[in-house]
Amino acid sequence: MKGKLFSLKINNKLSQREKKLLFLLLIVIIFYFFTNFFIPWLDDYKQKQEKLIALREEYKKILDYYDELVREKKNLEEYKRKREELKSVLPDSSNAEDVLENIDFLAAKNKVKILIIKPEGGNKGEGGEKYAFFSIKVEGSKEGLYSFLSDLEKQKRLIFIDNLSINLNDGNAGSAELKVRYCYF
Repeated sequence: MKGKLFSLKINNKLSQREKKLLFLLLIVIIFYFFTNFFIPWLDDYKQKQEKLIALREEYKKILDYYDELVREKKNLEEYKRKREELKSVLPDSSNAEDVLENIDFLAAKNKVKILIIKPEGGNKGEGGEKYAFFSIKVEGSKEGLYSFLSDLEKQKRLIFIDNLSINLNDGNAGSAELKVRYCYF
């Protein structure tokens, strides 16, 4: 109650001109506070908000890039695994001795006699892979020939049978002529 009485007493003691000057002074003080403190603070706040939004977007881009790198790393690991798998399947040179030794081993295992192994050159494939060609003639029992061809097909190395001619005799014996192509890097 005392505060209201005091303000009323001040209000009553001031003249109309003093009241207008006091009001004008109050407006100037509010304007000064508003222009010198509130507006710069508000501008600073808006700039910090914009920086925060930009940082969040950049952070999201970095996370997306990180996720992409993780996917690419997995793809690279898968590629390396497949490449190593292919290296175990494909010889790394045109030296076919190990492949021919393997064919000789399969023939002996299945009791098939190799009559002729003749190299027929090579060429380059569309993907940069190289091929060596061989003509092979074998003879043995029907079961032996079948087992030999089956084992040849199951080899880890990429050996393709391009041509196959089988001649069966009246008995259990027969012969086969193969045109074999194998792939290497």
